[in-house]
Amino acid sequence: MKKINIITRLFFAAIALAMIFTTCGFFGDIDTLREEAIAANGGGGGGDLAFEGPTLTKTYGDLPFIHTVSKIGKGSGAISYSSSDTSVAEVESDGENAGQVTIKKAGNTTITATKAGDGTIEQAEASYYLIVEKKSISLTVGPTGHTLVPFEPSPVAGNYRKSTTFNVNVASSGLVGSDKVTVTISGYGLSLANNSGITNNTKVVTLNYDGTTTVAQTTAFDVALGISGNDNYTLSGTNNVSVTIKDGQAEARAIPLSGINFAAFNIYVRNALNKHYILTENYSLGVGYNNWTPIGSNLEWERFTGTFNGNGFTISDINVPRSSSYTGFFGYVDVGGTVKNLSVSGSVWTNVEEAFFGGIAGHNAGTIQNCNFQGEVSANWCNVGGVVGTNYGTVDGCYSNVTVRGHFGIGGVVGQNLGIVKNCYSTGTISGISWSIGGVVGDNYGKVQNCYFIASVTDSVKGNYFIGGVVGFNENGGIVENCYSAGSGSISSTGTGSLDNSSVGGVVGCNEVGGVIRNCYSAIATVSARFWVGGIAGDNYGTVVNCVALNKSIVRSSGTETLIGRIVGYNSSAGASISSCYGRSDMTLPTGTLTGHNGTSVTSSNWYNTSWWTSAGNWNSSYAWSFGTSGNAIWQNATSSRLPILRNMPASATQNPTVAL
Repeated sequence: MKKINIITRLFFAAIALAMIFTTCGFFGDIDTLREEAIAANGGGGGGDLAFEGPTLTKTYGDLPFIHTVSKIGKGSGAISYSSSDTSVAEVESDGENAGQVTIKKAGNTTITATKAGDGTIEQAEASYYLIVEKKSISLTVGPTGHTLVPFEPSPVAGNYRKSTTFNVNVASSGLVGSDKVTVTISGYGLSLANNSGITNNTKVVTLNYDGTTTVAQTTAFDVALGISGNDNYTLSGTNNVSVTIKDGQAEARAIPLSGINFAAFNIYVRNALNKHYILTENYSLGVGYNNWTPIGSNLEWERFTGTFNGNGFTISDINVPRSSSYTGFFGYVDVGGTVKNLSVSGSVWTNVEEAFFGGIAGHNAGTIQNCNFQGEVSANWCNVGGVVGTNYGTVDGCYSNVTVRGHFGIGGVVGQNLGIVKNCYSTGTISGISWSIGGVVGDNYGKVQNCYFIASVTDSVKGNYFIGGVVGFNENGGIVENCYSAGSGSISSTGTGSLDNSSVGGVVGCNEVGGVIRNCYSAIATVSARFWVGGIAGDNYGTVVNCVALNKSIVRSSGTETLIGRIVGYNSSAGASISSCYGRSDMTLPTGTLTGHNGTSVTSSNWYNTSWWTSAGNWNSSYAWSFGTSGNAIWQNATSSRLPILRNMPASATQNPTVAL
């Protein structure tokens, strides 16, 4: 009995202690403990309501799928489904397809299953995180059709254009349903047109070049394409379009020119005078009057400073009648400008008093190289040349087959030279009604080197005075070296004034104080004037050294003047010099007493013998003749029937100079 009482007392004491602990919060809130218990049993009575895995990854375009709870828990409440972002994916809430998910776009959403409470078991929920990734697609790109250049031809045609097209579609039917994308491009000054609405079917897209952006690539290169307009897709693999762009901003990226875009080029170049161009085919400007506008003028901001490479092709039928100076295929080539490997034929002319006319360029301060002009160049004033009117730069490897007419400063290659003219030749008729008329250069202040003039029986150099087979007037500081004139034609004066009909020479008409003529010969058949006429120079106030006159005859056209000689007609006593010069022994001279300089006599055993030309004892050793077949040698050996000829001449040069019998 006593033992039972003790047990009873301990029981009530325990209850009291528990009430105290509960009141003081040692066991926590009773409702909270209940909720934790419920949660441990499946969330509100559903019991074990759960999906398999917390995350599911799909791809845009995947078919609808069902992903239901893998544990349905306890209780009899219905299970329904929902999506936190129905723009990404929709889910069937209930019914036969309850839990079926339909993907709408790429993105993320939470799919939740909710089991309703049933009065005994409370509501329960379970979720998974759905990731819808972008669909990976690739493009099928067709080839581009054209090389892109900074200007369009008119009409738009040909291979060189500012725009081109290519075919594009999404490969392997990669787009979903009626989806479309826009193809994009960036960089290199490129843009696209007709590039939206791209589907699984092929579409033609236009690719444009802005014409100003620098593009350093010199050959075809790939540019990556992108897509926009539909965030459900991403590109994979290689999605490039291959393009060729010639921006003209370097010679290696010269703008190609053809017959299709040549007229447009003549307009475009006026605002792109510093760019580089290359001709890709022969082109005729067409038979017609005034069919070309010269490139560049004497205005400082209108001078050509780029490169024009004729590439061995010909521009034919040029017809440029001008009432202004600086006229030719180019009007003005400035320092840094280059025109090369170009042939032009036609007519450059004026009927008014204008200057600086040339077949290739009216004025050159840059480089004219390996160019030629065939036709007519004519002006009623000065500085008219078959290739260049006035030269301050370099004219190298050029030739002309022309009729050149003007007043003064008239030359077969260059009218007036203040630079360098080398490795050039001319044929044809060069005439002026005044002075400084030359087979190669009319008026020379610079250097004329390694040049020749050939006159057939119908060709000639003629004018009033200062008329020369190579140079008309060699001014103070001018140098004429390693040059010759030959052929069955003539060098003559036609003037009638007191000083006219004078100063005519087989090489130079008048050699001024400070002028130099060296290592030259003349074998042109006839040199004719009233006085001051010679096989090398008509009159000399400078230096003539190592020269040979092999003309058939020196003719006194009228009167009884005595200033005629095989070498020089008149040699000034005021510092002029003639040394190591030779004249043909059987040259025909006017009868009577002559006071000109004749030089030492030579015969065919000399002039057709290379050893005579190369023998050091025959010449002023300071200016030895340079013979050889390679390297820097200037002259090629004479033969038994041919005089020495110049090396390193234009490929078209046919040299066969002989002594007229």
